[in-house]
Amino acid sequence: MIVAFTSLSPAGATFMDWSWHWLKGSQKTWNQERGWVPIIKDPVRKKDAHNYDKNHPLGIDAWDKFIESAKKESDKADISFYPSFLNTDNNLNEFVRQMNRMIKQGVRVVVIKKTQEFPYHTARSNSSDREVDFVIQVNPDLAGQSVARIREIFSFRMVAQQRKWLDKIDSAFRNLDNKVIVVSDKDWSHSTEQTMIQICNRLGTNIDSDRLAKWRPIMELWRHNYTKTKHFYENDIPSIADKIVSGESMDLEPYGLRLVEQCLVMMYVMKRHGRRLLLPGDDFPKNTQDLHQFLN
Repeated sequence: MIVAFTSLSPAGATFMDWSWHWLKGSQKTWNQERGWVPIIKDPVRKKDAHNYDKNHPLGIDAWDKFIESAKKESDKADISFYPSFLNTDNNLNEFVRQMNRMIKQGVRVVVIKKTQEFPYHTARSNSSDREVDFVIQVNPDLAGQSVARIREIFSFRMVAQQRKWLDKIDSAFRNLDNKVIVVSDKDWSHSTEQTMIQICNRLGTNIDSDRLAKWRPIMELWRHNYTKTKHFYENDIPSIADKIVSGESMDLEPYGLRLVEQCLVMMYVMKRHGRRLLLPGDDFPKNTQDLHQFLN
């Protein structure tokens, strides 16, 4: 059996991929570049589960090449991969079409459906250095603008765009083949064990009881990391906005705020206090007291 575990944005598909192999008792997993390798006992890092060396083909041509190679090996044991898709914001219908095409190819498909506004965009990934490019993909009219201008405009648009995207996902996913297993990001992050059991049942794979016992503390650590990220977006960033408005000093250096996070701070300044945070240049000061002077 070949199984695709995927999502439209970082939502834990890597941990789901590894968990499936671990829980059913796999001793080895197949990697397109390295062949059959022993399964790692704990994939969790500080933010994600990327110690697990998953198959991660990017784009439809790469998916097809992977599936072709995997079919030659899948008679030995089950194989999984995490197909990723460029620019899903503008190609949701194509994403759905390709999921359905994989079903017709005999591939089982599990999709984590985005339903929550947080965490935003690339927040849980390691692709922070391309955030400006990402924002411009969604807002092509901002191409060529300064970082300061991109922050100013995107802070206005980002929440409405995110909600619109969730509506588009709902609409597009109605056309998914009923054999596609869809789980929500909320269920996956809050009811991880129950969701994993349901996935295994749908895939027809049994869960090894000894492996399940060893998996639970790893799962709890993964959930803890996920919750920390969510808390940062829903609690820490609003608190930063409050301190900017009050003029209270707070060191922002430890947070390492990236472009999208800076925009969220500016959004909360508007949403919670009706003020505008307009910076004269591309730099984002590292103290809330320094940012206070740029309020309008």
